[in-house]
Amino acid sequence: MKKKHKRRKKLKFKKVIYPLPIISSVLIIISIFIIIFFFKQVSQMSNQTIDKSVKTKEKFIERVNLYAQKNYEKYNILPSVTISQAIVESDWGKSTLSAKYHNYFGIKSINKSDKRVVFETIEYIDGKPVVIKDAFRVFMNLEDSVRYHGLLLGTTKTYERVANAKDYKTATKMLYECGYATDKNYSNILNEIIEQYELYKYDVKK
Repeated sequence: MKKKHKRRKKLKFKKVIYPLPIISSVLIIISIFIIIFFFKQVSQMSNQTIDKSVKTKEKFIERVNLYAQKNYEKYNILPSVTISQAIVESDWGKSTLSAKYHNYFGIKSINKSDKRVVFETIEYIDGKPVVIKDAFRVFMNLEDSVRYHGLLLGTTKTYERVANAKDYKTATKMLYECGYATDKNYSNILNEIIEQYELYKYDVKK
């Protein structure tokens, strides 16, 4: 009687064990589908973020170009140079100086009577970056900032060679040589931005 009882237990145990591989396979398949679904969602979110970023940048370029064209007509400042400087100096309009004080070009304040704000900035001295505090002009809006940028480059003796430049590579080179920036790579940085976003197409007068 004991032997029969043992055999029954074994048979029962086998019945329980038998479907386990099927259950495991089903769980693995479900897990794979969950992983695929998860990565698909992450990929879609990533693409949406990229698309939004591209559209935001395009919008920024269009906004700056609207006023850069006026400077082109009035002062002969190439729009590609104006737009690329606004991108670099303001980090696409995200820097505090541009977002809060509408200074998109890192334009400093010389006169104490100016509406101004003091910020830390990086200047290159003997090729080495040094953090200093300096006063920057405050503007009313983007249009006001771009207009003053054109006035600065187009009417002062200091930047005469920038206004006289016939192409963006010459203009960006002159910006550095005339002292707009102390970073020796400034011209190359602007040129890369201009070429990456094809900003030179805005330099054709209508």
